[in-house]
Amino acid sequence: MADLGAPPACGGTHKHPNLRRIGRLCVWSSVIAAVVGFVLGGVISLGMRPLMAHCHLGLRKVYRRAGELELAHEHFATATGLYRTMNMRFWMERAEAEITEEA
Repeated sequence: MADLGAPPACGGTHKHPNLRRIGRLCVWSSVIAAVVGFVLGGVISLGMRPLMAHCHLGLRKVYRRAGELELAHEHFATATGLYRTMNMRFWMERAEAEITEEA
């Protein structure tokens, strides 16, 4: 895998290193969400429901880490709903276990 280097700057300069780290995390979270959203669009058009559920679960993690808890909850509900309708018990239990571990 290629080294992507440092994430792009968020604009403005911060004198405190933790603020720079938080800014970089915000940028990378946005990039990841955009990429997964793009992949999700292709997955939906191809009718690949298991991969669609995995994308939603991944977006839940991204939004949770970014502090967007409402969006995280929406993607979790979508993922688990898809797992349930496809009777994918292993993935359903795994998703629920992640929530339990975070609490």
